[in-house]
Amino acid sequence: MLMIGLSFTEQPFWMSYHLGTANSAIQADPDYIVIMGAGGMPGPKGFMRCNFGAQAAQRFPEAKVIIAMPAEAGKFLGSDPYQMYQATARYGVEDNRFIFEIRGTDSHSQAVEVFKILKKEPNKNLLIVTSPEHMYRCILTFEKCGFENVDGMSSF
Repeated sequence: MLMIGLSFTEQPFWMSYHLGTANSAIQADPDYIVIMGAGGMPGPKGFMRCNFGAQAAQRFPEAKVIIAMPAEAGKFLGSDPYQMYQATARYGVEDNRFIFEIRGTDSHSQAVEVFKILKKEPNKNLLIVTSPEHMYRCILTFEKCGFENVDGMSSF
């Protein structure tokens, strides 16, 4: 009964909004923008993340863009990360700015793989681009893996 009652209020929206904005202020210019995978491309969440990632890349032109999405070994062209790259590059992000993390299959393993790619440099400024409901957990995951400066941009 309580859940049915809550469904007629604004509370579910504000709870989701809080998850998407908690710990997600951009406090420093990022060295890397990490666009988290979104359960397959093409799809609405994937395109939203690519759109917001491209906006961030335009706002911070010195930052590299890491696409964190698993791909099958030997089949990169046409894969989900390749389609995310195409969707992001379509907004004018230069090809030489992209780095691909294609081994991680969940947020934790992706954070570990990004840490390896960046040669265990925890002081790099990261900007995570992901969906609002995933933001809070994703930032905490990257911090737990050793990154010290993690900000977020929710793809509302």
